[in-house]
Formats: sequence, C-alpha cells, structure tokens
Amino acid sequence: MPQALNEWMFPIILDFALGKLERYGIVRPKQGILQQIDEVGRIPVIDVGTVDAITKGAIKIAPDIAGFTERGAAFTDGRLENFDAVILATGYRPGYEKFLPVELQPERSGVNARASQLGLYLVGFYNPVTGLLREIGREAKAVAADIARRG
Repeated sequence: MPQALNEWMFPIILDFALGKLERYGIVRPKQGILQQIDEVGRIPVIDVGTVDAITKGAIKIAPDIAGFTERGAAFTDGRLENFDAVILATGYRPGYEKFLPVELQPERSGVNARASQLGLYLVGFYNPVTGLLREIGREAKAVAADIARRG
C-alpha cells in the first residue's frame, strides 16, 4: 500500500486494538510510523503488557522530567513528586547526559557498586553474545533485587 494510506490506517488500527491511549497521557508522535522509520530511523514499539498495566492504573504516565530533586523528580508541568525509584525508559541510548551531572552518571549497565550506591541503574546498554532481550530480563531482575535490598 502507499505510505500515505498506511500512515492513515495505522492509528485507526492501533486505536481499535489498544484503545485511545491519549487519555492515559500517551501522545502519538506527529510523524507516522513509516515516516519515523524512514526519516528518523526509529522503530516504534508497543508493549501490550505495558499498555494493559497503564489502562488498569498499575503504571501512571507523567510529563517530561525537568530535573531531579533529593527525593524524586520535578516535571515540566511544575509538579514535584517523591519516588522510591525512578525508571527511565530512554530507548536505545541512555540520554541522561543532558540532565544528570557527571558525578551522578552510572558507569555501565546492570547492578554494580556505583549504580547501587547511586540508586541509578542502566539496563540493556551493551550487546551481549547471549542475546539482548535475555540479558535485559536478567539485569532487570537483578536491579529489582538490589532496589529491594536497599529499601
């Protein structure tokens, strides 16, 4: 099908399959799915398990983070929230250099002494021979256990 037709159909199909996610704070990019792939090199991914947790209220969507406070985060809408842990789902690149001072940047992916000390973890930022998704799952469980140990 022509790209314009695909770009018109995808949102309708997604709304039918997942519901209108805008009411939960998930805003669709202005670019269509195929345009994102062609022009930006991004492949949009939708985790239906995460969408289910969002629609059930187990996961809440917040606006962009303006900065971190001693106990949590400040958001671009002016709200301040306290958190036991902050999880940044940044995609293929960490992107934290823009808002984290060098002394607060973790050394590497997974649980390590510095990450545990800071309470700031990266998951999935290396390409292991054992498979990226497998290692992400292992790292995520180790991070959760480290956070629970600290708690």
